[in-house]
Amino acid sequence: MEVYLGNGRGDFSEASSVELEREVNDVAVVDLGTDGFPDVVARHGVAAAVSLLKGGGDGTLAMHGQLAVGRAPSSAATADLDGDGTRELLVVEEDDNAVSVYALPDAPVLEPPISRWCPLRPFPDGSARLPPVSPLAEVETGGALLAPAVGDFDGDGRRDVALALPTRGVRLVLNPGGGTFTTRDVLQGP
Repeated sequence: MEVYLGNGRGDFSEASSVELEREVNDVAVVDLGTDGFPDVVARHGVAAAVSLLKGGGDGTLAMHGQLAVGRAPSSAATADLDGDGTRELLVVEEDDNAVSVYALPDAPVLEPPISRWCPLRPFPDGSARLPPVSPLAEVETGGALLAPAVGDFDGDGRRDVALALPTRGVRLVLNPGGGTFTTRDVLQGP
């Protein structure tokens, strides 16, 4: 993955590179912590994983970890859904028709690769798969979804999630607290 820094005049710097061992389908610029620096969540659809890259505030990114997520992750966002001051990772999992909420690791969760030619460290069973991570919550959405947007959509002071539907609709995932969520369609397409 390459990062080009803008200079504010329409030009970009030379690219700095971050090597990732899986094909990246897309990225989301988020804040993984509380330092205020832009961080990146890179989505690996085929591998059913996301990479977490922490920004250094100077345009550099460092690998912070990878998480195995549900089938066919299609987009990601971060938000403090439980009001504890730390952000959680929301992943839209297309093949599971769900949005899952994951705890973000405080410290890096990956060991360095064995070598450049073997980028994945084998696990005790000899595989190179990431160990599965259980989500804090999973909301069945009943259909394919697109990018999540986070905000307080019902005015109760808690962060909710709006999801674009491929049928030109919007589905809200409301957060009443206590780790539970409810869904409501608020806009139907033709």
